[in-house]
Amino acid sequence: MRAFVYEEEGRVVAVAALDGNEAKRIYVHPSAQGGGIARRLFGEIEKLARSQGLTVLVGDASPSAAPFYEKLGF
Repeated sequence: MRAFVYEEEGRVVAVAALDGNEAKRIYVHPSAQGGGIARRLFGEIEKLARSQGLTVLVGDASPSAAPFYEKLGF
């Protein structure tokens, strides 16, 4: 598993991970939501997946996260 962490002012405000071909634990603290952080982290996951030769990403999204993934084309 490879994890990504996003910090603002020395505080971790978001995390994301790639485990095999599964995008996992994409989370942005509510105080930091709406600024494109999740989109940037997901972009890093996609880059890593491509570099590993993966062509399919899977994930298990909560109902509240579904609109985010739909905006990304899933």
